[in-house]
Amino acid sequence: MSKIQSAKELLETYRQQSARLLPQPTYKKMVPEEEQMAELEHLKETIQYERFFFVVNLHTMELQHQHGVERWLGYKDKDFDFYTYLKLIHPAHVAAHNITSTTLIEGLMSGDWNIEFMKHRYITSAALQHKDGHYILCKRLACIFQYNDKNQLLEYINEFTVVGAYNGEPFSVRATNDQGEELQWLQDFLERTQRIFQEKNLFSFQELRILRKYAYHDQLSVADIAKAFKIQESSVITYHKRILEKANHLFSNKFSNAKQVAIVLKQQGLL
Repeated sequence: MSKIQSAKELLETYRQQSARLLPQPTYKKMVPEEEQMAELEHLKETIQYERFFFVVNLHTMELQHQHGVERWLGYKDKDFDFYTYLKLIHPAHVAAHNITSTTLIEGLMSGDWNIEFMKHRYITSAALQHKDGHYILCKRLACIFQYNDKNQLLEYINEFTVVGAYNGEPFSVRATNDQGEELQWLQDFLERTQRIFQEKNLFSFQELRILRKYAYHDQLSVADIAKAFKIQESSVITYHKRILEKANHLFSNKFSNAKQVAIVLKQQGLL
């Protein structure tokens, strides 16, 4: 059996990957800074809903734009670094995290894949240790935040949704009702949704942004969404139709509006 890497060893592995795949720090960044900042502002609105996030710079191995960490993990946002994050991963999840993360980053930094800002989404469970010692279970979404003109990943953003106390759950997805009974139809949906989110990018970038808005502000109108993203109301209506077409393709129970889709995806930590 291979030895599980410590946080220090894993950080060094990431650094070696970066040095090998990005030997020179000079490259053209493809995502405009104003687009990144706009996305961060939208994400900040969700912190009060048991969410936190940070950006990982793969060239420096430093964290940027940490928000919500102090509120939900107990560590001051400005002092929370990549090494600290790696140390907080529960021992039962470390091996799976290390293998999947290094393999995925290797692929995304190779330049062989066609990648896009905030579109490709990697979804896992993550048991993290709070500063006071207990572990919490989170849904983790990792998305592309910056890449260069050679299609190499430069930065990714980790978004976490707190699910609750960690009780030994494996690196997997579960679905139950309020009695703790497994709902097989929802379990099947979650597994299909994760595969599609990871492999086929079910929703477009703009559709995901609209869904996230509804997930945390379900009172918003079409006009509110149009104003928030500086698009026409007719465009919002078109996005609604596309969201419903895609979501209804996955469900036996049909949705009647985009807000219903957003609520279900939020409940499963997918937004």
